[in-house]
Amino acid sequence: MDPRWLARRLGQILIVLVGISFITFTLVWLAPGDPAQAVYTSQGITPTPEMVDQMRVRLGLDKPFLVQYVTWLGNCLHGDFAPRTR
Repeated sequence: MDPRWLARRLGQILIVLVGISFITFTLVWLAPGDPAQAVYTSQGITPTPEMVDQMRVRLGLDKPFLVQYVTWLGNCLHGDFAPRTR
């Protein structure tokens, strides 16, 4: 097997995976509603504004979009696909 072919294929796979994940991440980020508030309302809890703010920080939603995406990619490289909670 030609090592150049393998490197080219791995590069193509990487570009496709990053592109698809970016598009998916963007669509989820642009979805209507507040995910931090949805965590509470799905459990039947009426959250206070302080509770929603704390949940946003725990989910990493208090950071800009690109910082969230790059952090997610870094976590994926380590095999951790879930958001980090503090």
